[in-house]
Amino acid sequence: MWIFKVPETFSSPYCVMKLKTLTFIFLLLVQPFARAEGIEAFYFGGLLGLANTDLSGFGTRATYGFRGGVRLGEKLTSGLYYQVYSTSVSDNAGSADIYVVPLLVELNLHLWKVSEGPFVSLKIGGIRHSAENVTSGFNPPINSRTDFSIGVGGGYNLELIEKNYVYFQIDSFSIDAKPHGYSFFSVVAGYTLEL
Repeated sequence: MWIFKVPETFSSPYCVMKLKTLTFIFLLLVQPFARAEGIEAFYFGGLLGLANTDLSGFGTRATYGFRGGVRLGEKLTSGLYYQVYSTSVSDNAGSADIYVVPLLVELNLHLWKVSEGPFVSLKIGGIRHSAENVTSGFNPPINSRTDFSIGVGGGYNLELIEKNYVYFQIDSFSIDAKPHGYSFFSVVAGYTLEL
């Protein structure tokens, strides 16, 4: 699916900011209609942290992304979670650039309340894992394809000022990508704004 494709230009800070801006405009436009349906608020924000997989040749690398969704009550939020993890692998035969990109629907249960306190998270969707710029003769340790994934996580929300939060989160995803099944683990911190 094209939505999982991660060309080099897409991973630029400019494109990430453009996506955040478009998301913000969309949320502003649909917010009045959503409130009429009982949805309490929208949230969106970014994340930045470290990620790791258990594939040979992979190490801990920077990861970034964004999330956005709706607040369904005092203890429940739901939305989209998007993340980009990239690295390069090589051996005597050559090299390749590797991308692991989850795009998942998340459901977050906040144990105290949405604005502050711990939460647990369930994520279901797809992860695009691709090898690009592969040199001739090199066999990358990952296929270029999209696979179903399920993930779990947990974290802590801290309200800075009204409707502005920082959060710390740990996520773990499993991917059944024959012939390679592997796990994807990340530790992130981020900022969200509730509209």
